[in-house]
Amino acid sequence: MKTALGTLIGNEDKALELLNKIPLRNLLFLSKHELHEAGLSYQAASRLESAINLVTTAMKESLEITEKLLCSKEVYSFILKQIDYSELQTENFWILNLDVKQHPLSFIKIGEGGMSETRVSIRKIVKSAFAANAARMILAHNHPSGNPEPSDMDHKLTDYLRETLKPMDIEVIDHIVIGHGRYYSFADNGY
Repeated sequence: MKTALGTLIGNEDKALELLNKIPLRNLLFLSKHELHEAGLSYQAASRLESAINLVTTAMKESLEITEKLLCSKEVYSFILKQIDYSELQTENFWILNLDVKQHPLSFIKIGEGGMSETRVSIRKIVKSAFAANAARMILAHNHPSGNPEPSDMDHKLTDYLRETLKPMDIEVIDHIVIGHGRYYSFADNGY
């Protein structure tokens, strides 16, 4: 990987220096401005950002929509294929609507926010679930800080949405919190 990164940015020494400062998996979450602040030229930072966007787009296009999402690791991988890494710079909230066999029906951004919170429209969530004819739903949002540990507010929102959607026969089966290169699953943690 170091050779590929060195080739991409045009300087093997600079690549090694960058990797000593920032783990490779975290490079995916940085904007070209942050890459420049980390020591890359604007040209090298732009090339790296473009390469990341190209790979992200290719991953999205190769997605087989018929796949079943049966565990949090599969859901996390699915979500990463759907979003632009630039979206992880601020807090965003998405919903993944599923059929009863847990095939994805739709993946929709419901809210965009700042560095530490996002507003969520319950109306948009319900409308999206009905439009997709969803039987199940997975909530997802990111923490720009990189730490995927859920806040008290994350727990309260999950509880509220479960109770709100239950009478409509829509089961909230998980809430995935995305950090830098890792995630937290409410379901995996018994919640």
